[in-house]
Amino acid sequence: MLSPSLESTFESDEFAPYVREMIDSGRSTLFVAERNLPFYLGLADDGRIQIGVEDDAGFPRSLLETTDADVRAWAEGVYRTYCEQARRKPLDDFE
Repeated sequence: MLSPSLESTFESDEFAPYVREMIDSGRSTLFVAERNLPFYLGLADDGRIQIGVEDDAGFPRSLLETTDADVRAWAEGVYRTYCEQARRKPLDDFE
């Protein structure tokens, strides 16, 4: 999931080839949220959840990592909600 403020960065000549390769592999899909995301949320396949926040300048300031089942359930619900409200970023946008 990508914040709208980062969309043009991912389309730039510097990053587009890498994003295209990632999507073209068939293992990744990129979504753009309707609004900037209030925090970083990582859901790893091994059960770990990461929640991170940044300061007003965009610098990472804190990261929580847990395997707690209740946090996992909450995180999956948050992710699902954001995906339902986001738009899929097509491969053609990275040419």
